[in-house]
Amino acid sequence: MKVRGKLTSPTGAFDFSGYRVRVRFRQLAPLPGLEGDPEATLMGPAETSAATNASGDYEISLDDALKPGGPFEWAVLAPDGRVVESITFDQAPTADLDFRVRPLEPPQPATEPDSRPTAAQRLVGRLLDHLGKSSTTGDVTIVMFGKAVAADPFSPLAVFRTDPQGYFSGERPDGKFAEVVARVAIDGQLVELPIRLIDSQVPLRVLLVLPAPEQRPASDGAAAPHDAPCDCDKPKPPLGASPEDVVNAVGTYTSDLGGACVQFTTPNRSIDEFTYYALIRTTDPDIKGLTLGPDRKLMIDANQRWDLPATFRALDVLAEFGLEWLEEPLRADDLWAYRRLRKHSPVPIALGENLHTIYRFRDFIEAEAVDIIQPNIIRVGGITPFRRIVELARTHSIRVAPHLLPELSGQLALTLAEPVSVEDVEDASFGQLGILAGPSPVRISNTTGTIRLSSAGLPGLGFEFAGAWPPTQATDTSAPESKGNRIEYSNS
Repeated sequence: MKVRGKLTSPTGAFDFSGYRVRVRFRQLAPLPGLEGDPEATLMGPAETSAATNASGDYEISLDDALKPGGPFEWAVLAPDGRVVESITFDQAPTADLDFRVRPLEPPQPATEPDSRPTAAQRLVGRLLDHLGKSSTTGDVTIVMFGKAVAADPFSPLAVFRTDPQGYFSGERPDGKFAEVVARVAIDGQLVELPIRLIDSQVPLRVLLVLPAPEQRPASDGAAAPHDAPCDCDKPKPPLGASPEDVVNAVGTYTSDLGGACVQFTTPNRSIDEFTYYALIRTTDPDIKGLTLGPDRKLMIDANQRWDLPATFRALDVLAEFGLEWLEEPLRADDLWAYRRLRKHSPVPIALGENLHTIYRFRDFIEAEAVDIIQPNIIRVGGITPFRRIVELARTHSIRVAPHLLPELSGQLALTLAEPVSVEDVEDASFGQLGILAGPSPVRISNTTGTIRLSSAGLPGLGFEFAGAWPPTQATDTSAPESKGNRIEYSNS
């Protein structure tokens, strides 16, 4: 079925380039592999649209095989997404459908420089198998069901289709729900996956993880048969977490090496990058289901990868995890953007490793654009400029967390009146770079569950450098128990 039409303007000739005509309706949504199962075939919500040409002509195709049904909600969208005209029919039109549209004035820029941009309510998700891979989850239909009251039956909310990598997207189902699930057909079985709600709403980021084959129930609720013989004497790897465990016990499946703080920017931490922050997958053999717990701090370093709208979208998801800070989400020298971000951010903002003078630190501090400064002692010009920057921060009640080189920044931290955080990550200390010939001038201990830093009592700065550079064989002379964490030092 093809529906054609034309947009016209009461003001005369008008260039309709960039306008779209959209229709929302209902159609059959059979799950592949289960076409004969009446419970797997339903009338789900659908949507399609078409762009108009400069003259306002458009053409929309509806698939008759999927039996499109009403109500048909038609809308004309301006280039910025605003609805300029709408109409609803119970049946699909049998003749051309024309719209008389009064074009909208172009939107004016916000007069308030600190007004927060709004993000479109569009759901983005991914379907993965129990191993965290997408090799079997591409080109799969996902039907989302929900119910507003726990005692009510499920009703279809939306239908999505994954791409070859398992990603899917579409308009987020609106409203409050008691429970929402996603149903997919995998290997001829209908699998139901729970969706974790946020304030009784469907989140904007959804991660669906299929259960391991041994865990999948058959379509009638009975256990799936095991065709292969059981070799009980041979050690087996653990099965993947069930979908219920993933969405209901988020902390259990978020892991790191230990210590008081967590740093996810070290190499080999993540095998799959995805904009869902409740689940971290890892290949590190030393990580065995450790949880963050209430006494451990989580910091995230975006390494200047985002713009302002992307940062706000990330904060909408990340805020619930109680981050200690968000580090350098924007370009390091964008003072205006950081000032705007900090004013609206629910998470403290950290920056400073790429600021090089006390004057630039003063610009950010006096603009109220930062909560935690992170001066790099080498980049700011040495010990004296570093101490001046720290004093500037102290007079404005700004926290300090020196950047890298714990053998140097740790010693200076011990001279400060207030406790500070000292960063210690892989390959970012003199010892791990193989520069030192002698022991580290600082000690890091974690014997009582609290990480502490102390001086080794060596004269001066205590450095004994290797005679040749680069060294013929790098020897790690870093502080003991230094395993890629940010150290919260206490001088008590």
